[in-house]
Amino acid sequence: MKYIFVGVLLAGLALGGAARAVEVLDLSGSWQFEFGKKGAERPATFPDTIVLPGTTETNRKGPENPEKKITGLTRLYRYEGPAWYQREVVVPAEWAGKRVVLVLERTKFAQVWLDGQARGESPLLCSAQEHVLGVVAPGKHTLTVCVDNSRRPVKCEMHQMSDNTQGNWNGIIGRIELRATDAVWIEELQIFPDVAGDAARVVARVGNATTQRVSGTLTMQLFETGARTTALTRAALALFEAPPGGATLETLFKIPNAPRWDEFEPRLLRMTADLKTSADKDQREVLFGFHYFKTLGSQFNVNGRTTFLRGKHDGCVFPLTGHPPMDVEGWLKYLRVCQDYGINHIRFHTWTPPEAAFTAADQLGMYLQPELPFWGKWDEATVAALLPEAEGILRAYGNHPSFAMLSLGNECGGSRAVMSNLVAKLRERDPRRLYAQGSNNFLGDPQLASGDDYWTTFRTRQGAAGNVRASFATVDGGNGLAQIGPANTLGDYTNAIARIPVPVLGHEVGQFEIFPNCDEIEKYTGVFRARNFEKIRDDLAAAGMAEQARDFCRVSGKLAALGYRTDIEAALRTPGFGGFQLLDLQDFPGQGTALVGILDAFMESKGAISQDEWRQFCAPTVLLARFPKYVWTVGETFTAQVQIAHFGEKNFPDAKLDWDLTSSRGRAVAAGKISVGWIATGALLTLGEIVAPLAGAKAPDQLTLTLRLNG
Repeated sequence: MKYIFVGVLLAGLALGGAARAVEVLDLSGSWQFEFGKKGAERPATFPDTIVLPGTTETNRKGPENPEKKITGLTRLYRYEGPAWYQREVVVPAEWAGKRVVLVLERTKFAQVWLDGQARGESPLLCSAQEHVLGVVAPGKHTLTVCVDNSRRPVKCEMHQMSDNTQGNWNGIIGRIELRATDAVWIEELQIFPDVAGDAARVVARVGNATTQRVSGTLTMQLFETGARTTALTRAALALFEAPPGGATLETLFKIPNAPRWDEFEPRLLRMTADLKTSADKDQREVLFGFHYFKTLGSQFNVNGRTTFLRGKHDGCVFPLTGHPPMDVEGWLKYLRVCQDYGINHIRFHTWTPPEAAFTAADQLGMYLQPELPFWGKWDEATVAALLPEAEGILRAYGNHPSFAMLSLGNECGGSRAVMSNLVAKLRERDPRRLYAQGSNNFLGDPQLASGDDYWTTFRTRQGAAGNVRASFATVDGGNGLAQIGPANTLGDYTNAIARIPVPVLGHEVGQFEIFPNCDEIEKYTGVFRARNFEKIRDDLAAAGMAEQARDFCRVSGKLAALGYRTDIEAALRTPGFGGFQLLDLQDFPGQGTALVGILDAFMESKGAISQDEWRQFCAPTVLLARFPKYVWTVGETFTAQVQIAHFGEKNFPDAKLDWDLTSSRGRAVAAGKISVGWIATGALLTLGEIVAPLAGAKAPDQLTLTLRLNG
């Protein structure tokens, strides 16, 4: 049942000082533990203990894995099946008559018992599981949880392919807690910004666990977060009636001159809500960003600014724990490294990160695209299994401005109609973000899916003419522009994206391998061992080549960096292109030994290229030079068209460009200036032409062309 708020503004209504009605009992610490058997009953005894939050692997439970393989990292204590967790809990006297819920922030398929009585189960992988225990008498109780990582919500060819590192771990990570609320509480609070109307639509779900219709008030106020906490509105009072089960309430909040959120200035707002009835009370606080993330023709648009997505793939590569960090600081550390390398967008390959990731991305201004945990063919059974995951993702993370896009999975197939209908259903439920039916769907028959807001693909049609990344390993002769000589900087994807009405993102761009760095072996002190690296090290030693290992890593790294530059600049040179998603900035040991990063699995540099060098071609503003070849003779005149891909925060009102061509010893061969004038942000622009006779150069030599804009 839906009720519409009658918003009454009350000047000076104070919200401070009210006690939060939700009370929390932290259950982290030592639990009793026992491995189980598939289909087995609850163990009679729990002879072992385990520390939660954690996994069986981080607790080193089970027999050690002796496996040695070249195709990937080795999980030391890999276990698949049911595992049982039990502990005594003491419900405080103050909770008498309250509604109690067990929250497991992230786990696998889980079943819950309280004092031996079943209290439900949940298959949710991508958001917190909430197991309603009901009214629980104060005093001691026995809580039992069975986590079965062998049970999947849906069968497919490759479900959660990132299992090798994200892991098909068993355990419970993040928050583990009992929550108590009054019988009437704020179940959900979603905020839908309307930037054009200087307003926000607020949708509140009030839960009612009683058997009676309950009336009450919901009081809300809006604040700007930051160094100072400033109220942006007066408090708004809404009256409601909630039948048994609850009610959904809506209102429109006017927010004149609200600060915007984007990648350059990620300013957040805070909405508070106080619920009161004659017997119950509750409070809820939500952070959100006043912004929009939309498409305008073939490009993305944030608050009116054309935005180019410089993205990376994320396969949940966290080699010390085998699972993602659950704290904000852990994600800030990861995302800051990404930003240091010019990345403003993360695509999560067949998984959705925890709340902490969205919170960190909100603070830093990153655009995230989670995916449903699926890699296979869609049909109605798939929808039935994964719709709860999708709805849980939208409900849990929907207010985060960093949550910019949602994809149904990786390289999906099956029924196009089924996927299209699901996207339409999700968009109707939550129109705050963009949706796509998958990343690189239907590899053999690439088509823009009906109803998709954007298209992530490696090509827009069969053959090389449809490529939107520079390198390929295909059987159809469709090599990328990095593979077709002679090398040059002219190629782009203009023809590939012609007449496509939505933004196109290059899928899993790069994949340039670097020779294994055997010095990395000693970093693996957690749940993995790099026995694949050990095998390579031993093979090199047996061949008498151990001393060359560092050289192999260094030179292959330099080549990979050139490959990534070629790929990224081709995307930036393409007018109207949406962006790219690298595979990857870091290594991806979740699918074999895929050493495709200029950073290792620990997000640390391999020394192939510095941050400053990388940001010359991967940053909000990049200078480009287009020329037909890399090898010239002294009798020729070097020519190049100078362009700028400018997607930075501000316009350049009086731009001037200097260029010079120097020898390997720093001697000037040629130099010049280009008076540019106004450079608007949000576009690829041509600045002018370089003409440099090479008669004064001494061959053979390596020349360096340097472009400098306003110093």
